[in-house]
Amino acid sequence: MNNIRRWIGIDVTYLAINLIKNRLADHFADEVSYEVHGIPMDWESARELAQRTDMPRKEFEIWALSLVAARPKGDLTRKGGGDKGIDGVRYFIDGKERSPHAVIVQVKSDLKPKPSFVRDLVGTMEREKAVMGALILLYPPTDRSEIKREAASAGFFHSQIMNKDYPRVQVLTVEGLLNRTERLELPQVAPDDITFKKAEKINKDKEKQKKLDV
Repeated sequence: MNNIRRWIGIDVTYLAINLIKNRLADHFADEVSYEVHGIPMDWESARELAQRTDMPRKEFEIWALSLVAARPKGDLTRKGGGDKGIDGVRYFIDGKERSPHAVIVQVKSDLKPKPSFVRDLVGTMEREKAVMGALILLYPPTDRSEIKREAASAGFFHSQIMNKDYPRVQVLTVEGLLNRTERLELPQVAPDDITFKKAEKINKDKEKQKKLDV
C-alpha cells in the first residue's frame, strides 16, 4: 500500500505542533494549506484531553494557549507549579514608542470556575507589570457567576495606536474560541505580534503548492 501523504511534522507534544504551525505561517503565510490531526476540534475532545491521565495536564494548557496564540510560560518539564500563576503570555506593540506590552494568560479546567480566578489573575498582572490578562475556561461560568463582573471591574486598557479601549481582563471559554464566537481582543494584533520568534518568509509558486497533512 502506497502512502501518498506528505508529512512535514510528527510529534506527540502540543508545544511542538504549535511551533510547526507558527513556522508554516511565517514561512508561507496563506500560500500553503495543511491539516492537523490528533488535536481537539470540539469541546468534548478538549474535555477528554484535560482529563487524560497518560500525559501531563500541561499538554491541555499548551493546547488551550494556542487558541489565543499565546506562548507557554515557565519550565515545561517541571510537574506542578513553578510558573508563578502564568500559564502563557502574549505580546503586542503599543504606545508612542511602539514598545511590547504583555498579556498574561491563565487556563482553568475546573468544573465550577470561581471569581477568585480573576482576582488571582489581576494580582499576577500587577506583579508582572502586564497591561492585560486573559482567563481561558474549559467549563463556562453560570449565569449567576460573578466571574464576568469581577473581570469588568478590572477596567480597560487604552491603546494609543488604535485609540480604542480594550478590557484589561477577558474571560474566554474553550467552546467559544473553538466556535470562533469569542476571541482575545488586542490592539494591533498583526503584523506586530511579537509573541513568537518569526521565521523568514518564503515565496513559493502558488501553482506548485500542494495540500499538506500534519
